[in-house]
Amino acid sequence: MKHSKSNRKRRRRKKYKSISAAIVTFGIGIIITLLVTFEFHQLEIREISEKFRQQSKKSIRDTVNKIELNAQILTSIAAFYSASKFVDRNEFSTFVKPVLTKNPEILALEWIPKVRHAEMETYINNAQKDGFTTFNIKERNEYAKLIPVSKRDVYYPVYYVEPYAGNEGSFGFDLASELNRKNALETAEKSGKMVLSARIKLQQRDTDGILAFYPVYDSDNNLNGFALGVFVLSDLISIGMDQLSSAGIIFQISDTTEAEAYSNIYFHGSTTPNGETSFLGFLKDYYGIYQWQSSVKLGNRIWKFEFKTTSKFLEDISFPASIIIFLFGCILSVLFSIFVGIIFGNKEYSAYLVAKRTDELLQATKLAENASKTKSEFLANMSHELRTPLTAIIGYSELLKGKTVSEEEKNEYANIVRENGNHLLTIINDILDLSKLEAGKLEIEMIESSLRDIADDVISLMQIKANEKNIDLKLELGESVPYTIETDPVRLRQILMNLISNALKFTETGSVTMKILYDKTFNPSPLVFEIIDTGIGMTDKQIMKLFQPFTQADASTTRQFGGTGLGLVISNRLAKKLGGRLNVKSIIYEGSTFTLYIKPGNPNFKAPKEDIKELSLNSKHETKHDLKSIKNTKILLVEDTEINRRLIHKILTNSGCTVDEAIDGLIALEKIKKATKDNSPYKIIFMDMQMPVMDGYIATKKLRERNYKGTIIALTANAMKSDREKCIDVGCDDYLTKPINRKVLIKTIQKNVIFESAL
Repeated sequence: MKHSKSNRKRRRRKKYKSISAAIVTFGIGIIITLLVTFEFHQLEIREISEKFRQQSKKSIRDTVNKIELNAQILTSIAAFYSASKFVDRNEFSTFVKPVLTKNPEILALEWIPKVRHAEMETYINNAQKDGFTTFNIKERNEYAKLIPVSKRDVYYPVYYVEPYAGNEGSFGFDLASELNRKNALETAEKSGKMVLSARIKLQQRDTDGILAFYPVYDSDNNLNGFALGVFVLSDLISIGMDQLSSAGIIFQISDTTEAEAYSNIYFHGSTTPNGETSFLGFLKDYYGIYQWQSSVKLGNRIWKFEFKTTSKFLEDISFPASIIIFLFGCILSVLFSIFVGIIFGNKEYSAYLVAKRTDELLQATKLAENASKTKSEFLANMSHELRTPLTAIIGYSELLKGKTVSEEEKNEYANIVRENGNHLLTIINDILDLSKLEAGKLEIEMIESSLRDIADDVISLMQIKANEKNIDLKLELGESVPYTIETDPVRLRQILMNLISNALKFTETGSVTMKILYDKTFNPSPLVFEIIDTGIGMTDKQIMKLFQPFTQADASTTRQFGGTGLGLVISNRLAKKLGGRLNVKSIIYEGSTFTLYIKPGNPNFKAPKEDIKELSLNSKHETKHDLKSIKNTKILLVEDTEINRRLIHKILTNSGCTVDEAIDGLIALEKIKKATKDNSPYKIIFMDMQMPVMDGYIATKKLRERNYKGTIIALTANAMKSDREKCIDVGCDDYLTKPINRKVLIKTIQKNVIFESAL
């Protein structure tokens, strides 16, 4: 009996301890889950807030840019008046009509002369002679009725207005008769710059608007009058702001120039949008409402922009990740607490499982924080890498415009701009390559390639950089190395260029050697490239991080040597695409060896014929003699972008070609038809594939349908294999990618001219 009672007590104690352990375990799991959930929730809030701020900033930029563009229009009108002794009504109309067509937000453009009282009768008579028989200078009385203007020393009437239709009510109105307009006139006259009025009720429509004044002076610096732009506020602001409504952001714009006359200029949106679902309402409660404001100076006015989100702003979020993490953590905590309760008899094992679970949750939190930190560091580093060449390009471009720059300095500055442009293009290509690799869309084209040509090209291109640092760059070919292999030569060059460039970057003294080896004892036998340097070397810890995207050996490497950290990642993945791998060995302060293994396909060990070798060597050099083959070649350049058109036109004419231009495919068809009819056809047509009106694909297809036999070369910014095939399929003979390389452009013309001559 006593033994039975003892067992029952023991079982009760064990049950109590088991339940207690399960409850404690569950409590710890819930606390950790709440901490992780909170971190993720804060990360979500920061991302949403940043998205909201960026959209708001973009809308401000779009609005300010449009207002500044309209200010330039008024400047051009003022310049037109200053350059002319007299501008009549027809000349004014002819000058401003094209501007109004392109800028529908401008309600009217007007000329406001400064009319002294003694001149008033003359101005009225002249307007009546122009056909406006009822013209008079007017003002509004206290009942807002138009009446003849009161006598004063100076009047500022609306004398020319375009368009007249719809603006008849403002014609002849004296702007100096109304306080806001008068203040703006006086401010513009004193500053000599464009001035915006406060919000006013427009004469033309029963709606709010603003006026932009630009003073016009004669040669003696006496005020002649004002160029005036009339804008409907809703039309002007909607250009930059209406996109916010669809994004679920409401906004308000206020004029805070005078504190005592604080004015609400524009408000758009509703805090409770139509069709708000219960889920959107939940997201609004969960993430909260975001607000942001910024003040911008526009001429003489200060506008305050205020933004606020609605629930619609959150509709792109399928379900909060932090809630999913919370639910998942709760489920795991329940399951784990049950498991701990069951096996609590083994205290050590129970303690081990609790510690392991805690460590896993903490590791998950650390991983999330590290991911966010890595992303931020990469964005900061990428911003630096992009801005560095951009700074040089913009800065030296400005210096080139200087009047005191010598020819030697011009050449130096132009070289710096070109080098930094090429560096910027390399960064962009690396980012695009990585994105294609991540998406599995990078195409590999395996063709028979000369191994020696590839090696010689890489060494030749890298020799300049090696010479600059006084480093010995060597190429060593092992025995039995094949002459040709089956690989993608472009991607193989890219890998080798990345590896040698890195080796040169991290080597201050000594040498960089590229060894090429082939061991027939293995089956299949890999082709091996060893890049050996005598540089700074790496630790084992640094090597472990080497092939991770967006990272370098450590942060100090980025600060000291620069770089995006993408080169080795891309090289490693390209090596796998070529059927191999990339390994690295390194000793700190002694140097590193990167070893690239690739499949050679069907290697050819026979030496090529001498005449073929000589031809390939000669084809690498462009001389002035080569340009004779393309002299007076008649070319049609079809390109819609003026900057690209001017650049290519200059390259072609400097090379002796005769060039015509067309800005779209439709104009190109007419020019080709006329040249053929005049028995003076074009030898080559360079066709941009993306243009307005008619693009290059349609234009080329139509030419081939008309049995046009001339050479058509595609120009496009799309560089994928599928894009090339698309151009060839519609009838193009060749294909060039932007940005245009001068040497490649000339060689393409030479190749097609020689081919056509051989037919």
